[in-house]
Amino acid sequence: SHFGSSCRLRTGSRPRIWTSPTLREMAAKKFAATGHRFSELSEKALGALGSTDDELCSIEGRIAEIARLVGSPDAELGKLKVELAQLETTAKQLEAKGVDDVYTGELSSGKQLAKDSKKDMLKRLEALFSRTDEIFAAIKAKQT
Repeated sequence: SHFGSSCRLRTGSRPRIWTSPTLREMAAKKFAATGHRFSELSEKALGALGSTDDELCSIEGRIAEIARLVGSPDAELGKLKVELAQLETTAKQLEAKGVDDVYTGELSSGKQLAKDSKKDMLKRLEALFSRTDEIFAAIKAKQT
């Protein structure tokens, strides 16, 4: 399965990193024609979700890289297993604090975008957790 479906690869002078189209960019396109603005509450919620999305893209990219490295003959499986466990823990914290803790009930102008964003990230997190389980199993198989 492909990670970071809403992430795009950005290259430059720095190492390649995964980033996502920001929620602000998506919202700007959607609202540009109508001239609407988001309320302060919506701006805050969408900003928080945008930061979470960026962090999730980064985690997805690194997990994809670990999956690739596990398949190489000279893989340092112990180190990769530790890093994978740390990334999984970070992703679980991100799910709790970055997604579940962003409330959409009181939003109006950005409510649907925030709900859609949360739904997308929760789906991606579920796929990420399944993928980490697969990678842990692959590491275990190579270690025995």
